[in-house]
Amino acid sequence: MQKKEGTRYLYVRALFTAWIAMFSLLPFGGLDGEKIFYWNKIAWGSRLLYRLVH
Repeated sequence: MQKKEGTRYLYVRALFTAWIAMFSLLPFGGLDGEKIFYWNKIAWGSRLLYRLVH
């Protein structure tokens, strides 16, 4: 039972981290996504697409 609970914790933590990464790619003021978007739209789009797929 202990192993199953630890695995669930890691899974939830990974999902939360992925959500934060996706949120940070949004091109709005103050987020990293805005900087990447104005620097190189292809780089921004590829990272956003990668986050959506994975």
